[in-house]
Amino acid sequence: MSIQDSVAGWFVQKFIMSRSQVLDVPGFVLMKITGKKEDLYVREAIMPESFFVNVEKKVVELFGDIGKQRLYSAGKRFGYGYTSVGNFPTLKRTNEKDFANFVYLLIRYTEGTFARRISHKLSLEKLEIDLDLFDYIICNRSGHGFFLTSGGAAGIWSKLVEDFSVEGVQIQCQGNGVDHCVLVCAPAKVLEEKALNHFSEQDVGDLQIDSRYSSLNSTRRTRFTQYSFQSFLQSNIFNYEGGIIRGFDERFFLCELSGVYLIESEISKLDGGAEILFDSAFQVGVSIGKINKSKNPSVFVQDLLGAFGWGDVFVQKKTNGVSISFDFFPWTKFSTNSSFAFIRGFASGLCSVLFDRQLKFDKFNSNTTQGFLFVSISE
Repeated sequence: MSIQDSVAGWFVQKFIMSRSQVLDVPGFVLMKITGKKEDLYVREAIMPESFFVNVEKKVVELFGDIGKQRLYSAGKRFGYGYTSVGNFPTLKRTNEKDFANFVYLLIRYTEGTFARRISHKLSLEKLEIDLDLFDYIICNRSGHGFFLTSGGAAGIWSKLVEDFSVEGVQIQCQGNGVDHCVLVCAPAKVLEEKALNHFSEQDVGDLQIDSRYSSLNSTRRTRFTQYSFQSFLQSNIFNYEGGIIRGFDERFFLCELSGVYLIESEISKLDGGAEILFDSAFQVGVSIGKINKSKNPSVFVQDLLGAFGWGDVFVQKKTNGVSISFDFFPWTKFSTNSSFAFIRGFASGLCSVLFDRQLKFDKFNSNTTQGFLFVSISE
């Protein structure tokens, strides 16, 4: 066994097996960040790849470079903010050897649910990283990768090398028929010296994981949601192999929730963007609903959405329609201005199939008056 493989094995035992990824709490999917004074728990969700594939394809088709920029901006802001939470060692705060070792470990962690394999090459004198990505999430199907591939990676690398000018360029994409994706992240001037055209986003910042975040997102006992995502894995409803989570004829991955809020924020700025988000989520909900025609659709929806990390879910069917309420819905600083497009669209598609009629959750409200984020959606 190589030294690097031994280090990777130690990393898995120390961080994965020691509950840095919490999947066994109904209503919650959490990532533990070890802080200097206390541990922080960051809310995530189990997200279907097809949602992002649908959004990327439609946005690029309809809006061209303007749409690509929106996707890239959401991705870079997401990557930078996500990295800021972890208090990761940066190039300026450590020596090159320790930094290179950390980058290796971070890439192994990323392989956990984002890719089958990732290899990389560092040129620290240029602040450059080159990546080969095999079966990387989203872009392996969309053929684009502006959100999570070039944008997300650029945000992460920008924070790690502490240079706002860092951008990302995807040179080739597996989704366009080649063997794997090739990505370069480096300061803009380095990319331009290589004659690589790139998008740019400078409006980046942290996620404000503070006492309010911890309080609003603290785990609580659920009343309606009975199952965790770990229980779904143990019952073989989902399976995990080679860095890929699959279930219901769909690929899923762990996504820190600011990513969902940020792509909604950016794409909604486009004319008809909110409808693209809703419709893309609706399609995925329909697909999963067709595979799971349940005798008790209300309970199925409650358990599925809860296991995916959306809180304690209660489905109510009345004479005037169906409504869904969420206690302990994931909160970030971006929640205030959200229209909750993904969850409304996904639940609409799922319930349309399960309740056997066309259904659209176009009404919503939210508040934090009870000490957590409460969200309700209805027809």
